[in-house]
Amino acid sequence: MLRFKITKGLLISLLAFLLILGSISFIFAAEKEIVILSINDYHGSLAPAGKNVGAVKLVDALKTEKAKNPEGTIIVSGGDNYQGSAMSNLMYGEPVSAVFKEMGIELSAVGNHEFDWGVDRINKWAEDGGFTFVCTNIYDIRTNEPVDWAEPFAIIEKEGVKVGFVGLATPETAYKTLKANVVNYEFRDPVEVITEWVPKVKDVGADIATALTHFGSF
Repeated sequence: MLRFKITKGLLISLLAFLLILGSISFIFAAEKEIVILSINDYHGSLAPAGKNVGAVKLVDALKTEKAKNPEGTIIVSGGDNYQGSAMSNLMYGEPVSAVFKEMGIELSAVGNHEFDWGVDRINKWAEDGGFTFVCTNIYDIRTNEPVDWAEPFAIIEKEGVKVGFVGLATPETAYKTLKANVVNYEFRDPVEVITEWVPKVKDVGADIATALTHFGSF
């Protein structure tokens, strides 16, 4: 008898897949192609080293891919963008935001390492990089509302197709960063949260809803 272990990460991925599958006929009927290019765990890898190709080659690769479908491509990040290299750490992520702007990043999930230097820099990172952080499952315990430094979701329209992105952060953030930096935040169950928020995204006009997440492997 075969046994399968169903994890929360797998459930979320399956849900996201089904959401996309449920809307795929819309794209085919309209004969339009929407491409989502995603990077994750960039960790300030500005200079080439080992397996990291460095900022210049990564920017070039993304631009090359986007040029194949310039009006129908969305570039996003899965989070953990800044902390990790001396070049980024010494300037608290400032050069990474500049690189993200050159890449054309439009959205980013919130990674656990986004909290390493506190949350005060998050708005400036987004402003300097020209993108938006999205997250539905980080709640401020002082207000019982989603945090005000990230949007719960975002809708990006390409080629007349409205693509909704629901942001999710790993609940492990509560103990995988400096505790003092997350003491005011609750990291809610991703499965419950995405189930609640996807209908809201559809209600405000998204043709497709998908998840932009920062989770570990499963």
